[in-house]
Amino acid sequence: MDRWAGRYGAQATFVCVSCAGPGLASTFGNDLELSRCINTFAADTDMPTWGQLGCSGFIVVDSSLRVVCPASSAFLEVREQAFKHVELLLDTLLESDGATGSELSGLFPIGADVVVHGLKSASAQHFNGRTGTVQSGPNASGRYAVLLAGGDEISAKGANLNFAKAAGEGG
Repeated sequence: MDRWAGRYGAQATFVCVSCAGPGLASTFGNDLELSRCINTFAADTDMPTWGQLGCSGFIVVDSSLRVVCPASSAFLEVREQAFKHVELLLDTLLESDGATGSELSGLFPIGADVVVHGLKSASAQHFNGRTGTVQSGPNASGRYAVLLAGGDEISAKGANLNFAKAAGEGG
């Protein structure tokens, strides 16, 4: 987060909230060398209702304090792609004046490993469950060019893609 705080400067604020008291907040601050983001903790009497994130994703809030992404991709599932996803969300939010959560959902960076799902047409259903890599997109109609394992290339909407779990990682 500190690297992001340096990269985005005054355009974004990054907050690390420990749900295990001030001791863990202090440990995080020291171990992660947090100097450019806000490092705090939630009191036992004021615990958040959104659960634990961090390695399981990040919450992205816009300048009006609206949650535009309640949980980004989880590092524990997709490794480094999770960080690229957060950067894509932030870049999109900062470049578009007032992007909404629905506009930010289904965004995938080029190079993301994805799984195809939910294709309904008879000619495309056999692609469901296959993995591939995002080559480009989204285009004007919200479609991504995806190179599937085995060499097929398809055009799919973001709603029909999920991040693939990193090799050897559980879910």
